[in-house]
Amino acid sequence: MRQPQTLRPDQLLLVCLLVLGMLLWQPTLAQVVRPRTEAVEAAIKRIEAGLLPSFSIAGRAPITFRLTDRMQYHQVPGFSIAVINGGVVEWAKGYGLLEAGGSATVTEDTRFQAGSISKPLTALAALGLVQEGKLALDEDLNTKLTSWKIPANAFTNKEKITLRRALSHNTGLGDTGLNAANGYPATDSLPTITQILRGDPPSLTSPVVVVRVPGSGAQVSSEGYCIVQQAMMDVTGEPFATLMADRILARVSMTHSTFEQYRPAQWREGVAAGHVKGKMLSGKWRLHPAMAAAGLWSTPSDVARLMIEVGRTRAGQSHKLVDKRWVDSLLTPQPGNEMRGLGYYVHGSGPNRCFYHRGWNYGYTSYSIAFPDLNKGLVLMTNADGEGYRLMMEVVRAVAREYDWPTDLPVEAAPQTVKRAISPGLEVYERLVGRYLLANSTVGEVVVTDGQLYLQAVGKPPVRLYAETEEDYFSEDGLDLLFPTERGVRIGLLFKDPINRYLASRVFTPPVRTKPAKGNGQ
Repeated sequence: MRQPQTLRPDQLLLVCLLVLGMLLWQPTLAQVVRPRTEAVEAAIKRIEAGLLPSFSIAGRAPITFRLTDRMQYHQVPGFSIAVINGGVVEWAKGYGLLEAGGSATVTEDTRFQAGSISKPLTALAALGLVQEGKLALDEDLNTKLTSWKIPANAFTNKEKITLRRALSHNTGLGDTGLNAANGYPATDSLPTITQILRGDPPSLTSPVVVVRVPGSGAQVSSEGYCIVQQAMMDVTGEPFATLMADRILARVSMTHSTFEQYRPAQWREGVAAGHVKGKMLSGKWRLHPAMAAAGLWSTPSDVARLMIEVGRTRAGQSHKLVDKRWVDSLLTPQPGNEMRGLGYYVHGSGPNRCFYHRGWNYGYTSYSIAFPDLNKGLVLMTNADGEGYRLMMEVVRAVAREYDWPTDLPVEAAPQTVKRAISPGLEVYERLVGRYLLANSTVGEVVVTDGQLYLQAVGKPPVRLYAETEEDYFSEDGLDLLFPTERGVRIGLLFKDPINRYLASRVFTPPVRTKPAKGNGQ
């Protein structure tokens, strides 16, 4: 009988390596992107042609917009999307340009600044350090900080800033003028995180101090995330971008993401430049040394992979990032802030529960939402300032309709509502006519033409305004407005955005009449 052949040691090693490689290659749900089927292509086309504004008018067919038209209307040069369905990235696509007036186009791999979407990643990495015993969730952070200490005062004598309070924006910290989203011009010297906390040059901020009792009430605070950034660096001895790459990005195959703050000369390809009102920022983008709060560069597909991984960890199917108990904390509303867990906003209940986060950096907007029990969600990114947000919400509604999402959504992404328009008459309209100082110091005019009321903003086609009452108005493309009075005097024009409200002051009152051109992005 022939004796079995014995492998030499070098042959045995080769076989073992091949088997190990095959095992490691097996894709996880977080890495899979499905090939596009005809059904998916048809869904993409319906979404691209079916963007939905906030409102429709009773008795009329709901108006829809084309994505490319709305990008032009909202002055959004570039846009990128990744849709989660069935627990994977079903499709991803880029639209428009890296730079206004340029020729390089956005692809699904184009990097954008993700703004505050950085915060949930920071929270996950911090919770990983808690799991390892290097940080503690409910202990005084000063016991872990070595490079800088939270200054003691009467407020900190009553309660301490803990990691839990910092991650859920309940620190009692004052406003230092940080506004992490504004960042620093790409030509400037960058402060370290320690210099930001101390208020030392070249930081443009004042020192971080506690002005209320920690834990006494939630208030969004990038300063709290700066403290977390310093604490994570102190307990690991690593640069923040490095520890985030090792603990989050690499573990979820976020291959097009980084927290490094590259200047334009260092990073020339595949990067979207920031824009405000359709014009590219001087220097293309700003730098964000407050990386924990606003430093992430990423793509919708990469962020979607992270959200899928969060859902899988919550379901007990993965432990790549942290154990299930810490993801449960990430998604559990915290004391004093019932909308926010330790990183993500949370909304809804039961199988319709979702977690989400918005992102804004100067020149960029982004949005992410996922339904872990339904295995659905999306991530959107634009290289445009505030107007990019309105575009994204129109896309969210189109995707929600196409993929049959729950109707109980966060307020800014809520399904289209039906409004009833009245006709208050020309005399009422004439009292509203005038010029109003809008956001970013631009001037808009409210005019009456052919017996109807219009808002004319600089650089945009006129928008017809419909009356709900003599003071409340809306437009088919999603504007929700109020013309308030004070002691009988019209004082301005209030924009009732679902997230923020701002009052445009009335600066000129005589009637100005123009004949509106066709517009509204239709």
